[in-house]
Amino acid sequence: MRLLALTRRYNAIFRRGKQPSSSESHRDSISSGPQAVWESLPCDREPPTFPEPAESVARNRLCEYCASICIEVGLQKNGGRHAPNLARVKQNAKFCPLCKWLQDMEWYAHKDNGWPTAPPEESCRLFYYIRVFEGDEGATTHLRFTSSSGLETDAMDVYTFEGDVAKRSFKVPSKKRLTSTASRQSIEAAAGWLRLCTTEHDCGRLELPLPNAVGWSSFKAEDLSTIDSRQDLSGRPIGSGSEPSSARTNRSRPASPHREFGQDTDLVLPGRLVDLRQFSVSDTNKTARLIDTADLEVGDRKKDGFYSTLSYCWGGEQFYKVTETNVDSARAGLPYDDLPPTFRDAFQITKSLGVDFIWIDALCILQGHREDWNRESSKMSYIYSRAAFCIAADSSYGASGGCFNTTGRTGQREVEDTVTIKACPSEGVESTLLVYKTARGRYQPTAVQDAPISCRGWTYQERLLSARILHYTSEQLFWECRKRYLAEDGTVSWLYSGPGPPTTISSRARYIKKSSWSAIQNWCKEEIEDFTARKLTNPGDKLPALAGIARLYHGSIPSPYVAGIWLYQLGCGLGWHLTTPDTTTQTRKTRTNSFSWISVEGAVQNFGEPMSKWEDFPLTIKACEVHLENERDPFGAVGPCSLTLAVLLKSAQLDDRQYRHRHPPRKVVTAEFPGSGVVEMGWALMDTEEQHREIWCFPIADTVKGIEAVLVCPVSPHIEGMPRYRRLGLLRIPQRHHKTDDGALWLGCGQCQASNLSQGGNEYGRGLQNWFKGCQTETIILV
Repeated sequence: MRLLALTRRYNAIFRRGKQPSSSESHRDSISSGPQAVWESLPCDREPPTFPEPAESVARNRLCEYCASICIEVGLQKNGGRHAPNLARVKQNAKFCPLCKWLQDMEWYAHKDNGWPTAPPEESCRLFYYIRVFEGDEGATTHLRFTSSSGLETDAMDVYTFEGDVAKRSFKVPSKKRLTSTASRQSIEAAAGWLRLCTTEHDCGRLELPLPNAVGWSSFKAEDLSTIDSRQDLSGRPIGSGSEPSSARTNRSRPASPHREFGQDTDLVLPGRLVDLRQFSVSDTNKTARLIDTADLEVGDRKKDGFYSTLSYCWGGEQFYKVTETNVDSARAGLPYDDLPPTFRDAFQITKSLGVDFIWIDALCILQGHREDWNRESSKMSYIYSRAAFCIAADSSYGASGGCFNTTGRTGQREVEDTVTIKACPSEGVESTLLVYKTARGRYQPTAVQDAPISCRGWTYQERLLSARILHYTSEQLFWECRKRYLAEDGTVSWLYSGPGPPTTISSRARYIKKSSWSAIQNWCKEEIEDFTARKLTNPGDKLPALAGIARLYHGSIPSPYVAGIWLYQLGCGLGWHLTTPDTTTQTRKTRTNSFSWISVEGAVQNFGEPMSKWEDFPLTIKACEVHLENERDPFGAVGPCSLTLAVLLKSAQLDDRQYRHRHPPRKVVTAEFPGSGVVEMGWALMDTEEQHREIWCFPIADTVKGIEAVLVCPVSPHIEGMPRYRRLGLLRIPQRHHKTDDGALWLGCGQCQASNLSQGGNEYGRGLQNWFKGCQTETIILV
């Protein structure tokens, strides 16, 4: 009877949302660690079994335990009690969304330095506690669950509404009620963010070399003698050996990447802007005209951030653009009613934030005019990095979609990713807690990450180079700068909060590694992989759409840049492969620049990090040939290029078999070895579906997963007696090393039946001397 009375008493306490008395509290304080054990009972008996909670009438309603979570109880030293055991949580997860989250969460032991561990036993009692943390950028509130065995879950963010007692009395951060991103509330939020960033953050211009400060076209061996894969190039001035004399003779002396612009400001400004000084947001005066930047006052031209930019999807529809035939009329006045909604919305946003000029590519570059395009596109990195802010029309598939969302779509996230708990603290006023599911590791809002604009190639550098971005999404307005993300509703539960520098996309431009070795790894593993996953209407725009980022990286990699490949650490640059076979180029047997990722269509990845950057691979650059289509931009589009290399060349055969039916499809590569016959070397990821019986390979890197080699096939004619080759794919020779009884080294992939038994060293990563033993260094031209 006494046990039954205790059970009823605890149930009554839970229903009222109150904490048990001190005599019935936990043995160990939650605040001193994650441990929370069952409170002492008047006799040595098992914890009471609580009655089955009444199941919700409709799904997605909270169970009795989750509904009893109270801010006042959770903030107390010992927190509050939840379900009697984990088995009950799993049962309630069928209808309770918070129990479903709890069931799917990873558990952590405090003593294990935050590494996930096995979930607690199903018999363990569960508790919860809430903590409010005051920081320089406002308060954050976390809800965690703990078990009587000393484990705890990851934190879930907690918010409330403005004016709620949870905010007023317990400092829980509030979530604003949203309407439309066209509202005055959204403009006021954007103005506040802009003011905060410009006064308190260092998100200004990037350190970029000036236009025409770098350039190259043809190299000889003596010019490339300083491109040493075993030397760190960071800190070397551009032009001090990294640029050959043949390329420097007809160009001005290159500028240091850390040089201030000064009198060279006009070189980096857009040639034209849209003038909004007579444009009115409040009345019918929508006067906007095109203006030549040279006609502005000198003082205005030298100011940073006197204009905004627009990042958007063009889409397939036709809309008003400025051309050579209508540029004069555009200077007199743009036809406002004929402009697409995205442009008109961008005008209103810009003017509402106190900025009088905006740059939009379709209006400020003469469409169809090659010379104007070459001149203005070469300034793209400066145009975006020096703007006051960039307006990103995230949710629109085309220029006709506009920037603003509607009221009906604003609250989607509240339904999908939030659990609402209503409780009555001791003040007697109902309080609402909004619990957001943990999103550890998410670096950006889902509404931004999944937006149509995030799939387009041109918008990649526009986002990375912009110091400040206003994301107009289908959900709400988001702010991104080089320091932080912000959301109009005040929630940032999706943001990764781990150690390290800021994790916004645009912050990557500021935190590019100054070490050449680190920068080249970032280029191959981050920029190229992220960029090639996007779509371009015109495949020929690959290099121009990445030119601004390449110019930025040139400050850390002062090395020649050939068709998207840096000559420094060339093995890393050549180590790309398609994630899926490129069927569009299977008949393009004369495709140019096959050594570069620009020669194929689709997303590419790079091999793993080499075991050491000092690895002395027999890969020597003898010469290279570059044909720029835009002489103003050495990082822009190119014609046919070539690399002359000295490599260890080995004959191989492409087997008809597929390697273990993996995805993407991988072909088996074999080769003949003296004394061993035909041996399976490894597997290849092919660039195209071309069929070649005569193939060759040469090694480029030694990684933790094996030796990486490039597969090539000969093409004719030879040039000055040197054979020409075209790349076919990337070969991986997996390394699985085991010593046999006779001291021989077993080299095999560890997954296939075929393997190679050969004599040689027994150190990991020394398979090069076995697989390419007896091969002579040959000079080839890679086209």
